[in-house]
Amino acid sequence: VPEEDLFEIRAQKLEAFEDSGGVAFPRGFDVDATLAAVAARFANHDAEELGATPINLRLAGRLRTKREHGKTSFSDISDGSACIQLYVRKDDLGDGVYDAWQTLDIGDFVGVEGSLMRTRSGELTLRIDTYALLAKSLRALPEKWHGLRDTEIRYRKRYLDLAVNDEVREIFHCRAKTLRALRAHMDAHGFIEVETPIMQPQYGGALA
Repeated sequence: VPEEDLFEIRAQKLEAFEDSGGVAFPRGFDVDATLAAVAARFANHDAEELGATPINLRLAGRLRTKREHGKTSFSDISDGSACIQLYVRKDDLGDGVYDAWQTLDIGDFVGVEGSLMRTRSGELTLRIDTYALLAKSLRALPEKWHGLRDTEIRYRKRYLDLAVNDEVREIFHCRAKTLRALRAHMDAHGFIEVETPIMQPQYGGALA
């Protein structure tokens, strides 16, 4: 499907959602922890432990995959720190809410609330009781498993590269940490940071 056609389809979904009374871009959604923190904290909890004492959490992230199986579906969300699987059941959400869930697209930002569990394969999963659309993605993301391979597009659309490639995002995190540490060290030793263009009468580069 051409990209512009996908944009139009998603825009129509957004319009229909707002016409039905939904708030497509709510002001906020409080979460209990990042996905990385959840994965680390409950890494050693088995299915029996998670089932004995229900652990209810509010989490948020961007839809990366959706796998539908009739009245149930599995999805993955990512918040930039890690990914976690969602288990969605029609019996838990109700007919109307589950039908609305099925209209969500890869790339949409969602807030979810539910209880932790482990699947038969042992994967840590959140069985959701309710969800909220936090932001509609009008542009389609590259397919998860093959990612963004075109080098020209990667350099031309850095925002897209950062959205789908964890390795690239980690490079930017490392760069930011390095610059932060360097600035802290120089500042502690009395150095002053200045933008060099202010030292000359003519502007150049991005300031021109």
